[in-house]
Amino acid sequence: MTFRDFLQKERIPFHQSFSRPEEIQLKCPFCPERGNLDDPRFLLSITTATGAGHGWHVGCGFKSRRAVFLTMEKLRRF
Repeated sequence: MTFRDFLQKERIPFHQSFSRPEEIQLKCPFCPERGNLDDPRFLLSITTATGAGHGWHVGCGFKSRRAVFLTMEKLRRF
């Protein structure tokens, strides 16, 4: 199962990048635990080819080379 398949199966909204097909943007599940309010914008970018991800919300700062794994684990708990 790919990361995209997982998101679709769990009905988690995401955006697929048109210019970079290996990049997916979704709402950051790490922001609330880092003191940010639930943000409706798709500010977590994940490159599925490498597994790396970066949160673009100013207060969050999530960055990981294991973003696919960490995000899947986090979203399974919801």
